[in-house]
Amino acid sequence: MTLIERELFKATARTFEEAAFLLPEEEPGPEHLSAPPEASAVVEFEGPLKGRLVINCYGSLLPVLAANMLGSEECTELETQKDALREVANVICGNTLPRIAGSSSSFHIQTPLVLEPGAPFPTDEEAGEPTASVCIGLEGGRVEVQLFLKS
Repeated sequence: MTLIERELFKATARTFEEAAFLLPEEEPGPEHLSAPPEASAVVEFEGPLKGRLVINCYGSLLPVLAANMLGSEECTELETQKDALREVANVICGNTLPRIAGSSSSFHIQTPLVLEPGAPFPTDEEAGEPTASVCIGLEGGRVEVQLFLKS
């Protein structure tokens, strides 16, 4: 695991633990890996580093994520679930970037965009392979987080 992947993993695990009260599993099990796609969020950023962070959710995480973040028993409103995913993506991005670029670095982080399963990502010919990628198992599914850095 590279330094950037370690920092991305720490930020992702901490965000799900602290904001959503979900305990991440570093090694996703078969039940996590077989979960179907649910939604994705994309966050574009620029500053000393430029690129995007993509978080892909699999399984049935969004209702649990939203309910836990709101402190309620359940959350069935799709827009509220999307807002929770946007917030998680924003927090992961905001916590990862200073750890890899330096704590005094300043970034402009755009509003996260949520995409339905199978929806095309915003086009970027230069995106290529992710600089770092982590997969974490959670109750009800898994998340895959990818960080794409442009040179």
